[in-house]
Amino acid sequence: MVAPDHRLLPAQTGPPPQHEPAWARIPFYPVLLGFALVAVAYIQTDVSVLAVLRTLGAVLVGSLAIYLIAWLLVRNRHLAGLIAAAAIVLLRTSDWPHALVAVLLLGLAAVALVVFARVRKTPVLPGATGLLNVGAWALVLVLVVQAAVSGIPGRIAADVRPFTPLPGGARAGTDPPPDIYVIMLEDYPRADTLSRLFDFDNSAFLGALESDGFTVSANSRANYMYTALNLTALFQMDYLGATSALPYSRGADQRVRAADDE
Repeated sequence: MVAPDHRLLPAQTGPPPQHEPAWARIPFYPVLLGFALVAVAYIQTDVSVLAVLRTLGAVLVGSLAIYLIAWLLVRNRHLAGLIAAAAIVLLRTSDWPHALVAVLLLGLAAVALVVFARVRKTPVLPGATGLLNVGAWALVLVLVVQAAVSGIPGRIAADVRPFTPLPGGARAGTDPPPDIYVIMLEDYPRADTLSRLFDFDNSAFLGALESDGFTVSANSRANYMYTALNLTALFQMDYLGATSALPYSRGADQRVRAADDE
């Protein structure tokens, strides 16, 4: 018969193992970051919510795809979240100066995350995931409050209201049709948007147009968030999905801008 071993077990040294909380295990902040970028653009413009849904869906799916690809490459979910967030920020930039500024800000954010992890005495990557998850939810909450204050719920209700077509009919008389001139004021929003964002009263200009015989549409909406898309839909007199027009690309937008400058 073997005698029992009464020796003391060695005492555990070092800090106890830390378990990641549930909200810090999965880095979902890249998807929330993509949502926030679209939401900011929607809140600051008067584009219809129906025109934003497709863009929002594409951004959410694209953000998730970027994260999954990064996860497959680095085999670390926390590092993949950081890579995906950085890629989303860089993809949002439109030119090299903004991209360089974004790289600088991302570098400063990385240093801040390392310092924060050392102060909290936590691993850098899991600590960054928890911090950025909380920050992303806070950003979404701020945008929701801003949208409520800006009257976004009323705008959405107006956008989804069934459209009543205007009564049509043949043009009376035999006179030739009038010449039609399209004057597009680039980056010139509606009167209520000017008042809401810039506290500017545009009634004098609109009154002068009406006195000259123009009709002012006080509740007009853009079909898309970019000039090239809007012009294409305008001259095709249909949505882009129903036309044979070329899809939007940054090169096409640059060609339109160059034509405008000429």
